[in-house]
Amino acid sequence: MIKTNSKKSILIGAASVLALLLASAPAFAEDAKQFDIEEQPLAKALLAFNEQSGLTVAAPRNLVEGKTALAVHGEMEPGAALEKLLADTGLKSTELPNGAYTVTLAIAEANEARSFRVAQLGQEDAGTVETVDRNRRDEEKDEIVVTGTNIRGAAPVGSQLLTFDRASIEATGLATMPEFLETLPQNFGLVGVDGSPGGGAGLPNAFANQNGGSSLNLRGLGQGTTLTLLNGRRMALGFQGTAVDVSAIPLTAIERVEVLTDGASAIYGSDAIGGVVNFVLRDDFEGAETTFRYGRASDVDEYRAAQSLGGAWGSGHALASFQYFSRDNLASADRSFSGGADLRDLLPEDEQYSAVLAGAQDVGDAAEFFFDGYWSERNTHSEGLSLTQWVTDGKDRKLNLSGGLRFDLFSDWKLETAGSYGRSKTGLNVDAVFSGFPYEQEITSVFEVYAANAKADGSLFELPGGAARLALGGAWRHESLDIVTMQALAGVSYPATGAADEQDVYSAFFETYIPLIGENNGTALVQSLELSVAGRYDDYSTFGSSFDPKVGFSLTSFDGFTLRGSYGTSYKAPNLRDYTAALNSATASEIADPLSPLDMITILRLNGTIVDFEPQKAETWTIGFDYSPGFAEGLFLSANYYNISFKDRIAFPPSSSSTILADATAFADIITAAPAAAEVAAAIAIGELGQGFFDQTPLMNFTAADADYIIDGRQRNLGVTDTEGVDIRAGYNVETDIGRFNVDLNANYIFNLESAVTRQSSRFNELDRIFYPTDFRMRASLGYTRSAFSGGVYVNYVPSYIDDRDAENRQIDAWTTVDVRASLELEALAANAVTQGLELSLSVRNLFDEEPPAVLLWNAFDGSGYDPANADPLGRLLAIEIRKTW
Repeated sequence: MIKTNSKKSILIGAASVLALLLASAPAFAEDAKQFDIEEQPLAKALLAFNEQSGLTVAAPRNLVEGKTALAVHGEMEPGAALEKLLADTGLKSTELPNGAYTVTLAIAEANEARSFRVAQLGQEDAGTVETVDRNRRDEEKDEIVVTGTNIRGAAPVGSQLLTFDRASIEATGLATMPEFLETLPQNFGLVGVDGSPGGGAGLPNAFANQNGGSSLNLRGLGQGTTLTLLNGRRMALGFQGTAVDVSAIPLTAIERVEVLTDGASAIYGSDAIGGVVNFVLRDDFEGAETTFRYGRASDVDEYRAAQSLGGAWGSGHALASFQYFSRDNLASADRSFSGGADLRDLLPEDEQYSAVLAGAQDVGDAAEFFFDGYWSERNTHSEGLSLTQWVTDGKDRKLNLSGGLRFDLFSDWKLETAGSYGRSKTGLNVDAVFSGFPYEQEITSVFEVYAANAKADGSLFELPGGAARLALGGAWRHESLDIVTMQALAGVSYPATGAADEQDVYSAFFETYIPLIGENNGTALVQSLELSVAGRYDDYSTFGSSFDPKVGFSLTSFDGFTLRGSYGTSYKAPNLRDYTAALNSATASEIADPLSPLDMITILRLNGTIVDFEPQKAETWTIGFDYSPGFAEGLFLSANYYNISFKDRIAFPPSSSSTILADATAFADIITAAPAAAEVAAAIAIGELGQGFFDQTPLMNFTAADADYIIDGRQRNLGVTDTEGVDIRAGYNVETDIGRFNVDLNANYIFNLESAVTRQSSRFNELDRIFYPTDFRMRASLGYTRSAFSGGVYVNYVPSYIDDRDAENRQIDAWTTVDVRASLELEALAANAVTQGLELSLSVRNLFDEEPPAVLLWNAFDGSGYDPANADPLGRLLAIEIRKTW
């Protein structure tokens, strides 16, 4: 176990390892040679290379058979000549310390992805994407559709798209998808929050998250406002049908993650308000890959094992990937910031199994069949004491299947038809003891979605700047949610309560791409000007219809400078869970008076949802630039300003009753002071129509006369939520005599994030307060690659903010953590059958074991002591990983 006071030893050890690895790398420059090698079978071309360079290349026969080398003529360094020979073969060369070379399957360089345009598969500058030998592919089949557009081969005009490929994700050394998503400064909130009873307690909808899941929350607009896709298609919703649980997505099965930080309802429909995250499955791999990973933090062990098998043939390809992951629970007694008492699990015991199957097959000369499937099972267990003893067991099973056909129509037009099915089943069992009596609760939630869509896209006509393109199509999906709750107290069972609802959604959409200025008519001042106009109509069987447009522009002028902007509207339909009050409850508790902290007051709070909702509409506009100057190759700068006005947003008021009472003017509509006995009885009756009334006052003898306030904390249409801010991206990649360096910065600064309970209410600030986003978040990295060694250092920063749950407004300290990773391809040290394709990596998350900033322990049974929306309780985690590519 690594102790906090061992920072110096860690740094000395890391420096020693780095020095050793650098010493083993080649330290000499290659002399240029004359090469004259014709296009021929790769095996013969490598023999010619050996003769003309005077060097040795070790290449396994099974890798080079059937492959053709390109011609190489001219005077150049041997390494450059070998690179040209291996181009388009799916192989790469590695220089050994003695100057010889080995040939292995191509594996992506470990660089943080930084593309602000389409990274086509196979493009030279998309060197972070894994490729294999696929002779059947032609240029048209390499045209991919990226997140934020329906048009092949185009970037989303006017919008910022962040792309993180497989190699850049692996380079972080993180073990799970939530851990990676937490590093994105644009993402806030529930990612990584365990939601166990009594902890994460201040977070909205924490009860629906007791199985330890994680959801995306771009722009801090709340759960369910970020559309989450798998291979461009919707997934089954978790959290009782409110948002996609990303915690069970296997990291080893993902090829890349695309993040659109812009509203996109005109492209995808409901939910795409804060942005869109698309997980693209790894389906383009040939061979086998085996991975084992072990991680250790203080009092916590974690394991991950994965196996991938891929094959390609002349007319198709397929991949199967399997992953197992487990992590011990983290008890509050194991972390000093939690008070040291054994009150609850900060993180649950977690065990996951997952499998992915994906591929494609040509059908004749003009069609392709594609398919993908994803299955996972996730089991969690947590225990604690929060006024009562409790044990929670969660089981989450997910299945997503999709398949379809792509057809060549005429000219460059293509048609895609697809169907998909998704199912998310969550089971939650709670065993507790109330006042000496055993209590049992079982909640089962099943969400299912069936979907079908058809889309065609292609060129319309030629413009001076290029071909105008159009995409249009239609979609249908059917969603259903079934929730059943069973309870028993002291052996007496209560009648089961349930909620079931379903809806059909019909959609039609179009998108145009209009290049007004391009290569043929560009000038030195304006090299290109692209416009985009899109629109989507959605009709809900439960909640009416909406039409949402979006327009965007992209103008490239001098020396790689691109100005872009967009405007669009978004629409979010209520979740099916929002239509039921079956999970509502009422809770009586005693808290410190925020206006007089020495006094105690009794609160009766309503929890759950109000079922009568208005439509949720948002307007989003952005403007920004990307700059890659020609005078400084490898340098890029980007800034993106966004402004979102979200009206009638369905969300929870602040989860802290103290916060609400401290700002009584803004929350007057949900506060009842000195309630009459009839008002108390009515509030309790609302709770008893759902899960019931829970007395959490110290002696559990609440009466109507005890209530000082009733707070209606149920989810509702907030009058308005406005937010604006700026994303900043910068990086520099440079090749030197001692290796390649890359620097990257990703930061988000929020100018304001304000909401109002009604449109007439005064605004309340959601920024820089506990359980809400901070105004600034940053992640910076420095990477280094030389020969077979690569490494990186990552710095994460969250500024100080306020704990406003009482009148003192305590300051929560800033939090800075450092992650490091180093990787070595062992074949470079000793080339043989064992080391071929073998890679060893070491990573440390939170290198200096920085504890999360301390927050007020709210009562004697809290046991948390940190803000789970903005910090992580795990501490330093050291991990070693070994990967073998066969």
